[in-house]
Amino acid sequence: FLSTQGALSVDLVCVGKKGYNYFRKRKACIIASYNEFHGKYADEAVNALVAVLSGLFLSGKADKIYLAYTKFTSSSRQAPCVDTFLNLEASVGKDVDYLIEPDSATVLTELIATFINAKMRTVLLDAFISEHSSRVMAMGEATDNAKELLEELVLLRNKVRQASITRDIMEIVSAAEALKG
Repeated sequence: FLSTQGALSVDLVCVGKKGYNYFRKRKACIIASYNEFHGKYADEAVNALVAVLSGLFLSGKADKIYLAYTKFTSSSRQAPCVDTFLNLEASVGKDVDYLIEPDSATVLTELIATFINAKMRTVLLDAFISEHSSRVMAMGEATDNAKELLEELVLLRNKVRQASITRDIMEIVSAAEALKG
């Protein structure tokens, strides 16, 4: 996504240590970083994040705000996704006149704020569930590999023990035959 933006200036707000460290090493312009989630949703942190992003957009420092995250599809499939977060486009028919109470500005302000918080919550929860699902899959595979390795080691131990017993029996039989001699 960043490479498709070409000559446009892209500023980043990073959520999480991995993204922050990745872009910091590449000298990207990081204007804010949120590392306090630790894979758990927190309303306070989300409200602060939404406030920063909304402030950037409303102040004119950002023309558009995009969210890049991992979208959860299933436990074995997560897909990278980039969605527009701010620069909402409204399409209102000019021929229709709606009666809105208390007034359209107040209703839209509350609806947009609710929508933005819900969108951010959805994105973060998608990313968190993708991360946890990947960890569960990795731990499951590690457990299966450990069980397989344990079975191989038990089999090897039994073969070595059997070979030792066979060697001891052969020595005893050879000694007995030598004494008969």
